[in-house]
Amino acid sequence: MAILLDDISYGASPGDGFHATPYAYVSSSEHDDSDFWNAPFGAIRDHEQMRSVDDLVSFWSAARALLTSHH
Repeated sequence: MAILLDDISYGASPGDGFHATPYAYVSSSEHDDSDFWNAPFGAIRDHEQMRSVDDLVSFWSAARALLTSHH
């Protein structure tokens, strides 16, 4: 499941070849080199880090804030 907003993809995956267990992600070519961005395509957080819907929304919101602060 994912949405695309201003060329930034926000989503969740049940697991795949990149990361075996479920995870949330933000994909953007505009990210910087900070520790937040821990994947080649952007950022992921394992399902263990996403204990609630609030955690998920906070992750996506933090990514959006970081990406929009660069423009």
